[in-house]
Amino acid sequence: MTRYVRKNLYIYYRLLRMQLKALMSYQIDFILSMIAIVITQGPDLLFLQLVYQKIPSIQGGH
Repeated sequence: MTRYVRKNLYIYYRLLRMQLKALMSYQIDFILSMIAIVITQGPDLLFLQLVYQKIPSIQGGH
């Protein structure tokens, strides 16, 4: 099982690396994409942080 997981992680890493190279070949597009990711993912992460702060029972602690 470990071998299978490692192989899939390696393939994922290679695909991610190729995608980043393709995005970086067009610098303006890359920069705008990164800004868009921050704008769309930022509020989601802040919301999750707020939920975890307000509801202590889901933080995983005792």
